[in-house]
Amino acid sequence: MQAKSKEVPELNKDWLYQKYIVEKIDRKEISRILSVKMCTLEKYLYKFKLFKIDRFPKILLEQQKSFLYGCLLGDGLMRQWKYKNNAYFSVTHGIKQKDYLYYKYELMKNLCGMSPKKRKHWDKRFKKYYEDYHFYTTTNPLFTEIWKKFYVDNVKVVTEEILSNIDEFALAIWYMDDGSISYRKHILKNGTQTKYFNSITLATCGFTYDEHLLMQMWFKERWNIEIKIRPHCGKFILVITNKENMEKFINIVQSYIIPLMQYKIGA
Repeated sequence: MQAKSKEVPELNKDWLYQKYIVEKIDRKEISRILSVKMCTLEKYLYKFKLFKIDRFPKILLEQQKSFLYGCLLGDGLMRQWKYKNNAYFSVTHGIKQKDYLYYKYELMKNLCGMSPKKRKHWDKRFKKYYEDYHFYTTTNPLFTEIWKKFYVDNVKVVTEEILSNIDEFALAIWYMDDGSISYRKHILKNGTQTKYFNSITLATCGFTYDEHLLMQMWFKERWNIEIKIRPHCGKFILVITNKENMEKFINIVQSYIIPLMQYKIGA
């Protein structure tokens, strides 16, 4: 006699609706919780017609939109799956910036299907293992719209339209991602050692010289900040060296700089 298949008690519609739709737990995590195979879980999701329910928002909060624009000028990435119509957003940071990654995750949490994960990967260039933290969102038409603005032939670009969406919060995110501040030490006549700002840098190496000219003009017109274009390892970066302009920049972003990044504004 053939044995009857054993029902999994937790796999009922109400429980799955709560976990998958309301709490937005991803399928891999649910299958782990229940100790069932992914194919078994998906069978029940189809059975209860939960795959047809849209779990994610159709509108970006203004803060989320600003964050995405700032982060995409910095460390953020958007990609489009080969066999899907829409794009997704992803962020990766090293172990030392784990808290910063979780800060970003909290901003985008309602659009994510999974919590951040720790990864270990082999770097062929340096022949060693590296660890990092990573999260990505689900695919969504909201991201596709932004992806089309930021990527041309899968290369990230900067345009006037993109820069017109950079507000104070977005600028702070961009700076926390790719910015740095340097100091010079000065010894007073009484022997006291002090330090003062020497320069603020945005590591914009991924953009062309023409895009740097556009960003330079935008900083002047939008924020009245003089910023220089400097060569760096065969590419270009943006640098503020004038004390007055540095103070202007810090005044713009400082209220949005999170505690663990305060060192970037000299705090």
